[in-house]
Amino acid sequence: MVGHFLFGFVLWWVLIAIGQFLRGRTGRSTGPGKLGSGKDQEEQLWSFPWWIGAPGIAAYFTAASSSPAALALLYAVSEIRYNLVMILTLCSTTMPIKIFLRLSWE
Repeated sequence: MVGHFLFGFVLWWVLIAIGQFLRGRTGRSTGPGKLGSGKDQEEQLWSFPWWIGAPGIAAYFTAASSSPAALALLYAVSEIRYNLVMILTLCSTTMPIKIFLRLSWE
């Protein structure tokens, strides 16, 4: 549990630094040294349709919750605690995954 707290605390500071130092003129995320116009960035944005995104999110939570390491945790603690830890862990790791994917596909 202490590891989860420390991960969230460090992630909080990292996201503050990203928001402070890696923002362009329009408020959109940019890499260091990328100062393109806001219009160019707006034209490049796109989203998955909901019928692809919703099953993808469900698959992420299902696959991560049923991994061997996660199931070993299930046998060590109660089911309620397991579900709480898995939901909080998976929700807190989605933001770095999203940031990495967005910056790598620009």
